[in-house]
This record gives sequence, C-alpha cells and structure tokens, in this order.
Amino acid sequence: MTADQIDEFLQAEPFVPFTLHLSSGRKYRVDHPDFAMLTRGRHLLTVGLEGDAIALVDLLLVSDLETHPGAEANPAST
Repeated sequence: MTADQIDEFLQAEPFVPFTLHLSSGRKYRVDHPDFAMLTRGRHLLTVGLEGDAIALVDLLLVSDLETHPGAEANPAST
C-alpha cells in the first residue's frame, strides 16, 4: 500500500471508515480521519488506538485495506 493510496482514504469526502490488514494478521480499524496520520517520511502510518495508545504501521506490511461503507465516521471510537 502506498502513502498516496492511504491519503485518498483519509481525505475522502465523506470519510469511510476502514480496516488495515497487515501481513502478520493484525488489523487496525480507522473510524475517523483524525485517528490516523502518515509520518513525515510517508513510509509509516500512526493509528490511534484506545486511550492514548498508538500503533506505528509500516506501509510495506499492509496487505489489504477493507472499507466499511455503511459505517459513519465515529469520533468517539478507535
């Protein structure tokens, strides 16, 4: 997955929640565009988790991105 592809999902209007699937089997759901941000080098994505935790995701490890078109962006969940 490229940074430009992630940017398209993060900046979509209206935003559609999505789940990143990593090659390790881990999954990270992004329910709001404020809960994910590309790092300056655009090779890593920070994903906000519950509380103040974050996940740092190497874009080379993203094997799939699943959208959730029926779900609305939820500012209260991570």
